[in-house]
This record gives sequence, structure tokens and C-alpha cells, in this order.
Amino acid sequence: MKFLLTFCLFLIVGAASAQLTYETLFVDYDSAWQFRNLKIIPIRRKAGAGMMAQNADIVPLNQAMKKGLVTVTERGTTSFENVHWLRFNTHGKSSIYIAGGEIVSGGRQDRMIVRDTILRPMEKDQYVPVMCVEEQRWSDKEKKFAYGSFANPHLRKVLDSTGNQVSIWREVDRQLLAGAFKNKTLAYLSR
Repeated sequence: MKFLLTFCLFLIVGAASAQLTYETLFVDYDSAWQFRNLKIIPIRRKAGAGMMAQNADIVPLNQAMKKGLVTVTERGTTSFENVHWLRFNTHGKSSIYIAGGEIVSGGRQDRMIVRDTILRPMEKDQYVPVMCVEEQRWSDKEKKFAYGSFANPHLRKVLDSTGNQVSIWREVDRQLLAGAFKNKTLAYLSR
């Protein structure tokens, strides 16, 4: 009991000094472990939260897009050649951290990043695997990509467990129906 109280005090002091809040942390209630009367809930930093203080050479995707340190474009012109890949071009000397489950909106369809990736600064194209989170839109005109958000834990769980495009669309559809959201493209992100 004394150890548990000491540990909790350590966490409170650490949280106060590091400004750990719901804005910088993700509390993963869906992945909690339980043993008898003890429940452990994983807590981790959100993409980019506190990373600049730890390593100034790595910039999270949301900040990199905002600052123009990375450009995201379609890989090609047809859905067959590029629906599951996006082209990233870095600008500057910083590496870019892209977290699995982050969503970029625009292009010809909104996409979700498949896995954590670090893009090193280089002049050549770099390709990142993605899944579509907007089933009924494949536009002839490419919109400029923008940072969307993080997919919720349920959608990320489907991504991690199946890696299957149809399963991703089914989960997006399930969430849209459960929330009574209506949009013509079945997009995960509301516009």
C-alpha cells in the first residue's frame, strides 16, 4: 500500500511539472487490463505532445503540415495505383513523425495512416501506407491534403487487427449509423 501511494504521488508530481493533460495524453480505456480489484488503464502521449522538448529534430505530422515542412499528395491518378499509398515530401532538415491512426483529409479521398512512420529529410518522394476512411468519394480533382485528426480507438483497433479495407469501411459505416451522422460520401470525418 505504501508503494502504491508513493507511486501515485510520483505520478501527480510528474504530471504537474510536465503539463500532462487530456490535450497531450491519450487515455486508452478500451485497452485496460484488470486483475481482481486492480484496473490498469494505458496512458500515452498523443502524437507530437511533448516531442519537441525531447527531440527538436522530429516534428509530429500535424505540426509539420501546419508549418509547411511536409507536403502530402496522391501517388498517381487512378484509384488502382494509389488508394493505399500517399506521397510525402519533406522540406527542411527535420524528420517527420507520423502515427498509425492519424487521418489526413483531402486528396481524392480521406485516408488513415496504417503504421507509425518516421520520414527522414530527403529530396526524393517517400510513400506511406494508408487506408481509405471515406468510401464513396474518389474525386477526379485532387483537393489539398490537410491534417484531420486521430481515428478513435474502435477504428484503430479494426485497423490493427485486420488491416482490411472493407473492415475499415464497415467500422466507419457502423459509427456513422450509431451516431446518426449523415453525409453523402460515408466519410469518417464530418465536414
